[in-house]
Amino acid sequence: MPIKNLVKNPVIWLTIACAIAYFLLKYPYNLIILAIPPISFLVYFLINALKKRGIVTGVDEDLVFLITHMYSVSTGKPPNERLFLLKGISGTTYREYGEILHRIAVLAREWGYGFIKSIRIQAQRVNNPVFKDFLIRLSEALNVGEDIERFLKTEYEAILTEYEASYSRVLEAIKTLLGIYTAAASSAIFIIVNMTLIALLLYGGVNLIIAAFMGTIVALVALVLLIQRSLPKEKLVHDLRINLPERKLYAYTLIIAISIGALAGILVFKLFNDPSYFMIVFGIAVLAPGLIGRRIENKVKNMDNFFIVFIRSLGLTYMSVRNYTLALGSLLRTDFGELTRPLRRLYARLTNSVNKRVSWLYFIGETGSEAIRRGVDIFYDSTEAGGDAAKVGTALSNLLQHIINLRKRREQVAKAFEATMYVLHTLIVAITEFIVSLIILFQEIFLKMGTSLPTQIFNITPFPPELIIIMKFILIFTLTLLNAFAMKTASGGYPGSVWVNASILLILSGVTMIVSSKLADMLIQAFSMGLEQTVTVP
Repeated sequence: MPIKNLVKNPVIWLTIACAIAYFLLKYPYNLIILAIPPISFLVYFLINALKKRGIVTGVDEDLVFLITHMYSVSTGKPPNERLFLLKGISGTTYREYGEILHRIAVLAREWGYGFIKSIRIQAQRVNNPVFKDFLIRLSEALNVGEDIERFLKTEYEAILTEYEASYSRVLEAIKTLLGIYTAAASSAIFIIVNMTLIALLLYGGVNLIIAAFMGTIVALVALVLLIQRSLPKEKLVHDLRINLPERKLYAYTLIIAISIGALAGILVFKLFNDPSYFMIVFGIAVLAPGLIGRRIENKVKNMDNFFIVFIRSLGLTYMSVRNYTLALGSLLRTDFGELTRPLRRLYARLTNSVNKRVSWLYFIGETGSEAIRRGVDIFYDSTEAGGDAAKVGTALSNLLQHIINLRKRREQVAKAFEATMYVLHTLIVAITEFIVSLIILFQEIFLKMGTSLPTQIFNITPFPPELIIIMKFILIFTLTLLNAFAMKTASGGYPGSVWVNASILLILSGVTMIVSSKLADMLIQAFSMGLEQTVTVP
């Protein structure tokens, strides 16, 4: 591996940081730090393996929309320079792709290299193999004088097919990763139980218990990050300053809900002296921001579905009238669901002679949709460049239809995973509560037996029961949030709706802990009575 790539590798820097922390921290915390680099290298290796097998590829939404944008602009037969200076109403770019195209335009125009040579020079600096191959083909098309619109249309169709195939491969692979996560989550409790028994009966004591709990949590976090890294990056809601009013409501509600939930949970915990009630109260509190986040997600998805029909119709209508106001006036006779209100506001602004660029910007902001933002940016820039609105509208409609269909397939995979996790999480919490109660009971029995135990076999290391209860609460609470995050990562969408999953899991965890604790107490009492009767028999 070249030195440059080693320097850029975050795993190397993480390993160096962990090595420094190992010497600064005390036992057993340094052991937990020591376990982080191998897990990080394993995650890095798995991601690279997925890339080599074509499961995680260089085809992302930015690249698909970029080529669509270039094709849309090319329908107006503009100068070559215009293909590399893509603009948008929202002011956002295509990240590194846009920067490379801009450098190509600068080299060709200001430094006199010409577009063919400029493209070849910049292609050598591109790390993404898919984008690099596209630039090389583009330079050859310009070199032989091929019709650029026809070439970019072919590239648009090819990249869309490749993106869909890549997405399908990822969904098949992610089923395996989600299965691994469920197995790891269910195995975590048994690993902790074994470590706790070893600490109690043989060696390690409190330090080994803390290391076991923290190490298990770190391993599960790494697995969730692997799932997140393997899945395609989707952005449902944009981050423009003008946005859905529900976004502010969500932000304020989340802060208030967490604050009230934490304070009320602490009060309830002090009242009942049981962390289960804290989880129930906190879960009920965070349900409100979760429902608002779910509302935002459903609203944006509804608008995305109707935008597919709208943008195709707008392209066909605009080709006839060449006026946004007249085109919208004709289209608003149709109902576009959640998209109708932003469209009526757009029409009102255009009718009242508000600048069309400003009007479209507010329309993008009020929808809150990232897909609509990208679509309007491409459509507006293409028509300003003299593009064929009908072809542009059809291309965007086709692209967004494919993306939404892939989202639905991802949601189907996620729903099966969610159903499994709700059941599995309840069982894990119940088993954890029951086993922790038994471990505390066994410790009391061993301590009462005292010298009757063969010390050469068992070296009883007592530890405070409060420690086990605290670590149990930390494990269940962390596992609850990790499971909620894993479920949301699998389904995609707006991140704010993750609090619905977290709320349900928190409430389930609290109720399960209460019920399991009662059942464990009953069994322990029955066991203790049987043990006393056995001892008293002459």
